[in-house]
Amino acid sequence: MQLIIGDSFAFWAARRCTLGEAVRAEGWRGACISSDGFRRWAVATVRRLEPAQVVLLVGSNDLAAPQFSIRLLVGYYEELTMGMLAAGAGRVVVMPLPPRTRLRARDVSVAVYRRRRRLANQVLRRQFSRTSANPVVTFGPFVFSVDFLGPDGVHPSAAGWQALAEALTSMARIV
Repeated sequence: MQLIIGDSFAFWAARRCTLGEAVRAEGWRGACISSDGFRRWAVATVRRLEPAQVVLLVGSNDLAAPQFSIRLLVGYYEELTMGMLAAGAGRVVVMPLPPRTRLRARDVSVAVYRRRRRLANQVLRRQFSRTSANPVVTFGPFVFSVDFLGPDGVHPSAAGWQALAEALTSMARIV
């Protein structure tokens, strides 16, 4: 079984995507990877379900927050992926962080979010590229299309959900 776990993307994927019987999605709306509570919940969910593969869809809320550190973000990803492996996941795929064209008033500007996202995806891609030292944690092969975002500027459009469902379903076939 493949488990998709993360923030509102994972929460809504369970409701808006046809993922198949071999795929399950569990999400925490508004989750930040920097939250100890979220990381504990994610590891406990992996321990309970024991998936062959976990697809991690979280981190965009961290990029939108006023306080941000790329070092801390990468550390949280490492901690969470290692916790998931220790809890029984056979493999973890870290998905790229999605774009946003709108943010809440208390968040950073769209331009700052865009720069942080570009940096974070570059660093995470390097950190989790498949290597012989760590073949069980990889960076997901998903590219966000121009029509990915819906009218709220945060969550996927119908075409975006379809593209995400196809990518997640194809990853489940690899397991």
